[in-house]
Amino acid sequence: MEFYTLASGSSGNCSLVCAGDTLLLIDAGISCRRIEQSLRALGRTLGDLTAAMNRTLTRHGLPERTRQQMRTALGNGARRLMELSVPAGTDSALFETLLAEYNADYAAHCRIETAPYPGVAALLRTLHTQGRKLAIEIRGCFWHRCPVCSLSVPKKNLDYWEAKFARNVERDEQNLAALEAAGWKVLVLWEHQLKKKELPATRRLLYEFVRREDDPDYDEAFPVCEGE
Repeated sequence: MEFYTLASGSSGNCSLVCAGDTLLLIDAGISCRRIEQSLRALGRTLGDLTAAMNRTLTRHGLPERTRQQMRTALGNGARRLMELSVPAGTDSALFETLLAEYNADYAAHCRIETAPYPGVAALLRTLHTQGRKLAIEIRGCFWHRCPVCSLSVPKKNLDYWEAKFARNVERDEQNLAALEAAGWKVLVLWEHQLKKKELPATRRLLYEFVRREDDPDYDEAFPVCEGE
């Protein structure tokens, strides 16, 4: 089993878990276009990224990075990747030189090993052929202001928190509108709906969301769950 970070930060998070031919996206809080671009690039891209970084570092007598070290550092852009790759206390002028050289090196050698992760191309073709555009967005109750939980706002630095929450809500609304305008059917799940006591209702909700016209209803498909 392998884990990859496709994105991490205030602009959104997304992780990928790979187990054989099974691919699972977790906390996919970035745009569909960005997810698709990341999936298409993922896989043996790690080799090209590592090679470009190590060529850059060794030119300046700095220690190389392993593939595992590179894997755990990816997801926040080239500058952050470089920050995590150079020794602490590296001179700022040298850092900028390293970053520029790394970007140029990778741009010139980015297709040597790069190919989609096994199963990604087939997954994208299948979704395209079926014409099913389904998206499930999971929102944290605190950060995205769940209307059911009605969680309080921190009292310290109130202006900061209110502005931050307002931006989160606005971004959620914009992303949802963009997805729906592009023809996606979207289900928004809240953090509290993943708690044990809520799972029976959430499981039914998920089934109805992905159910096709010729699929049986929930109680027929899962008779063991009757009475929940």
